[in-house]
Amino acid sequence: MIFYVFVTILSCTLLSAISFIYFLIRKNKYGKKPLFISIVFCIIFLGIAIPMGQKPSVSFNEYKEQSSTFSFENYSDDQVNVGTFVKIIGEVTLIEVTIDGEENRFFLETEDGTFYAQNNSNEEIKNGEILTVYGKYAGKRNAVSPAISVQYFER
Repeated sequence: MIFYVFVTILSCTLLSAISFIYFLIRKNKYGKKPLFISIVFCIIFLGIAIPMGQKPSVSFNEYKEQSSTFSFENYSDDQVNVGTFVKIIGEVTLIEVTIDGEENRFFLETEDGTFYAQNNSNEEIKNGEILTVYGKYAGKRNAVSPAISVQYFER
């Protein structure tokens, strides 16, 4: 349901931007009033769409209830479907810094193996922390490490 609302708001943003461009080109015919109205609507829709697109569509409690635990061998043997809600407990061993300086990628070392994780939560993590992560299985990174898209975690 939330996805459809997001797509609708995003479509309204696009239509507002197109109307702004149209009224900008036809400014002499229609005047400045429609130009300002269309840009105001575009900004409002964009202000709603951006935060909505960054939020996970599933709450923390739903992740906890729906997440399954698999052995590292299940991930290695491709027995876990991409997009499956998973729960993994491990230690943060290395944090990769992206171009914009955010530390949002890390390796999670478990007793059986190492997972590559993308931190999609807004919380900061530190090297050496023991975490229980909840997220979606994202397949194998470079056909080697299982990758997890982390939405939530517990310390």
